[in-house]
Amino acid sequence: ALAQARGIEPELVAEGPAVPGGEVELAIVMRTKPGWHGYWLNPGDAGLPMEVEWQLPPGNSLGPLRYPVPTRLTIAGIMNYVYEDDYAILTRLKVPAGATGTVPISAKARWLACTDEICVPEQGEFALNLPIGGDSAKDVRFDEWQRALPRPLVMPAKFELSGDKLRVGIPLPREVAVEEPYFFPAADGPVDYAGKQSFRRLGDQLIAELPRRRGEPA
Repeated sequence: ALAQARGIEPELVAEGPAVPGGEVELAIVMRTKPGWHGYWLNPGDAGLPMEVEWQLPPGNSLGPLRYPVPTRLTIAGIMNYVYEDDYAILTRLKVPAGATGTVPISAKARWLACTDEICVPEQGEFALNLPIGGDSAKDVRFDEWQRALPRPLVMPAKFELSGDKLRVGIPLPREVAVEEPYFFPAADGPVDYAGKQSFRRLGDQLIAELPRRRGEPA
């Protein structure tokens, strides 16, 4: 019998061939069936992030997984940080100076795929034989996937606790318009995900007031 199709199917692709002693961008492309969704690195009130176990030849190394900005999905008052369409999680492969031929890359992964009614823990394997050198044509899809990543701040944000609120001063030049800001906390714990966030301008800062989760230390 055929195995039931998964809600999300992963595929590993490379931006181009590897260069000895250099780095190349890889993407885990998560192909999501209509009606299903996957989760950000912090899933919010429910859900699970992806777990990946890599198998690489000696001398090769991978950087951290870099997730695109998620969307918000509230079901029965529970806030989830999700992807409801295809998405790509990026990482950078560092290749040793003496590398020749191909770099065999494989991984075992676990992720959670959900609809509004059910959640299914899924797992699978994906692999790629990455050529060393050769045609240097780039996969143009990586331009779009990189644009979907969060952009780093030029300066660090400032934090302040005030009663049941967490204030975050986000450096953002006053000429940069922000229509509907939302603060996605990457770490689980201090923020009440389903609570109301408020924002105001203070010169070249955007001040976010975030409701703290009950039970957090003062």
